[in-house]
Amino acid sequence: MLMIVNSIRELGFRSLMEIYAESISSAGQEKYPQLSENEQILCAEQDFYSFLLDFFSDPETFYAIWNEQGSYCSALRVEWYEDGYLISGLETAPQNRKRGYAKALLAESLQYLLNMGDTKKVYSHISRKNRASIAVHKGCGFVKILDSARFVDGSVHADYDTYCFQR
Repeated sequence: MLMIVNSIRELGFRSLMEIYAESISSAGQEKYPQLSENEQILCAEQDFYSFLLDFFSDPETFYAIWNEQGSYCSALRVEWYEDGYLISGLETAPQNRKRGYAKALLAESLQYLLNMGDTKKVYSHISRKNRASIAVHKGCGFVKILDSARFVDGSVHADYDTYCFQR
């Protein structure tokens, strides 16, 4: 079932960290190599929490979470981008992969955005290495429109492609 979360107070941070466990671990190793594994994870989680405080400071942003029987299975972020919305951070908890949760979440999130009525376009930046995410996005109607990605912060990444949802 789709959950829309508009503030950090509504978010189950520990449950969200279970979805992003692999990304958090990688970020901790990369940013804090001098620390123990547990300290790396703790620091990366603190960094992510700070990111979320900033993310939720914009009233147009939200988290979409697929929740099954009280358990977070998959999550993504939505924020304003150029002439529409940008979907990012789509991940599924490792134990819940290959069960259709990411596709269900993405499809329901798109429907939610379309029901808002003011959405012109919906974009997503996807790493070329992430074949699973590319397949999920294509399965929900996204098509590649650029061979690079300009993130919200203005940085351009050549190893990501930009996709746009086609109605």
